[in-house]
Amino acid sequence: MKRRLFIAIDIDANVRRAVARIEKDMENVLGNGQDGLVRFVPEENWHITISFLGTQDDASLTAIMAAARKAAENFSAPEISFTEIVYAPQKKNPRMIWLKTSQASSKELGAIKNYLEDLLAEEGVRFEQESRMFSGHVTLARFPSSMPNDTLPAIERTLSLHCTGKSLDIMESELDRNGAKYSILQRFSFS
Repeated sequence: MKRRLFIAIDIDANVRRAVARIEKDMENVLGNGQDGLVRFVPEENWHITISFLGTQDDASLTAIMAAARKAAENFSAPEISFTEIVYAPQKKNPRMIWLKTSQASSKELGAIKNYLEDLLAEEGVRFEQESRMFSGHVTLARFPSSMPNDTLPAIERTLSLHCTGKSLDIMESELDRNGAKYSILQRFSFS
């Protein structure tokens, strides 16, 4: 069986509540769904993607689990700071709205990502590794296509939210006409 997989870190309930209140304000400005400029991601789908693995078969799932387990065992639970909500990934013609982590958090999460992806490669898992510097974020909304920033209302804001990443989660993404549905296949707690 083929599965669309990624490895992520969940965010805690306190951060979710704070961001949900901010998102309501953004929905009032931008709308939501077909009538709005943007489609907001359901709260249950909020996470920080560490590694997107793409389509994998069941045979590779054992190797993915072994790599995720070892990576989680070799890192203590990361302290994650969220510092801003921005249009992304570029300000000029964004396609999404992100809740961004601080530079220090992105660096720490990037170290976990690099270690994990080295382990995945050693295990023979095939996936496309990104070469750019890791920028930790939670995707809050997506535009149907890239939007010129000069047509978008101001939504950016500075924040100070914090949580501890508890585990590396192997996630499955199933696409349907209503969007993606994510489920946790396995969770590996940090040491």
